Amino acid sequence: MCHEILRSPAEKAPRHRASVVNDYLYYVWEAKELGLTLSPTIADQASISKLVDELYQYIVSTDQSIYNYLDTILRYIHLECEKAVPIALKEEITLENHALSKNPSLQLPERGNTAWLIAVSRYLDEERADSLAYCQSVLARCGRGV
Repeated sequence: MCHEILRSPAEKAPRHRASVVNDYLYYVWEAKELGLTLSPTIADQASISKLVDELYQYIVSTDQSIYNYLDTILRYIHLECEKAVPIALKEEITLENHALSKNPSLQLPERGNTAWLIAVSRYLDEERADSLAYCQSVLARCGRGV
């Protein structure tokens, strides 16, 4: 695996490490989604699993809610409902807060219903809207209360 990419300067601060790991995992996921064949030195499953666990642990151990970290980890753990649902719910709150930062007087209906989804989506860029759609698909499959 490309250990050098992940090693420095990421070793010096957990949030820098999380950023590097997140970006690496996202681009590996995206390449696979595009049907690209990746070299085992870049994307061996054992190393990817370790990085997924590392990013997941960072997310659950911090109060920071960075939507793209939540989105990336959700794309890897979406079949593990017990882990995925809390991440998806945290992502909903994060994206809702983004919408509220764009329009502080925004009156939102109950989180998770169609009216809420439409209201929040109006204030999201394309990447955040994609994250919200993916998050909602996980919650539709897993339920909201695992």
